[in-house]
Amino acid sequence: MVELLILRHAKSDWANDAQSDFERPLAKRGLYDAPRMGVWLKSQGLIPDRILSSSAVRTVQTTEQVNAALCLGDDQIEFRPDFYETTPGHLIEVLQGLPRKLKRVMIIGHNPTLEELLLILSENPVPAPKDGKLMATATVAVMDVPNWPEMEPGTAQLRLLVRPKHLPD
Repeated sequence: MVELLILRHAKSDWANDAQSDFERPLAKRGLYDAPRMGVWLKSQGLIPDRILSSSAVRTVQTTEQVNAALCLGDDQIEFRPDFYETTPGHLIEVLQGLPRKLKRVMIIGHNPTLEELLLILSENPVPAPKDGKLMATATVAVMDVPNWPEMEPGTAQLRLLVRPKHLPD
């Protein structure tokens, strides 16, 4: 078994001068939540061997803020334009192609794709939170999955689902 960390980008700023959705930056709350999530991940020993992140501005900023606590090298972080407006199937294909030596990988991206990925991979039904937002901004899901090449829909166990609001201030 290996671990997959699925992290939705932190809260983005809708009131900005970005020319497109791709260029939308993090909001003040996102700039607060993302580093807190990084600190929490480090405190739990959930330091990935590699981060695969969308190259949209808000996901790059989330990755940088989270990595401020994790301290991964540049060679361990990959910004992927194909992770913006992608499908869960594409993410699974990318994960299946990872080297077996990687034991913990984090994907940082967007909804609805990440929420769909979580539901597709999970062997058991995932209970919906009261507010109906499974992967709210800056939420991380920790999943135990078979080795990357063997990963298929319905083969993972959701171990943790943590939102920034669950973290101590």
